[in-house]
Amino acid sequence: YMGEKLQEEERKHKLEKETLLLETNRLLTAIEDANKKMRLTETSLQEKDQRIGELDRFIQRMENERHQLQKQLIEYEMQLQRADLYDQSCQPRSLKLEEITDSLRERIQHLDDMVLCQQKKVKHMVEEVMAHELFSTFSLRFIGR
Repeated sequence: YMGEKLQEEERKHKLEKETLLLETNRLLTAIEDANKKMRLTETSLQEKDQRIGELDRFIQRMENERHQLQKQLIEYEMQLQRADLYDQSCQPRSLKLEEITDSLRERIQHLDDMVLCQQKKVKHMVEEVMAHELFSTFSLRFIGR
């Protein structure tokens, strides 16, 4: 009877050990998965940061380009006014200058639209990154990862 009881205890002990081992392995796997996901998220965040930087530089270039076009436009408009003021016989030249100023205005408008579009993209990306950082600090504080 005593031997039987001992065997029963050993069986229980062995089962508990196996259960604990399985549970430990399951937890380790879950932790590893979570770490992988975090690394992926960090990578995608770094990529987003890079993209935001690239977009910022692109916007800066477009704004510089717009500035140059604006200067040209002012220059041509002044030439156009002078042509109108001093010489009525310069009709072809005036028309050419008007074409140029119209074209410049269009290009400036196009650049403005592009800048606005890119700025929206940047704003959206920044918001995503900030939302992630907020969530990370929240989960660290309350879940204690």
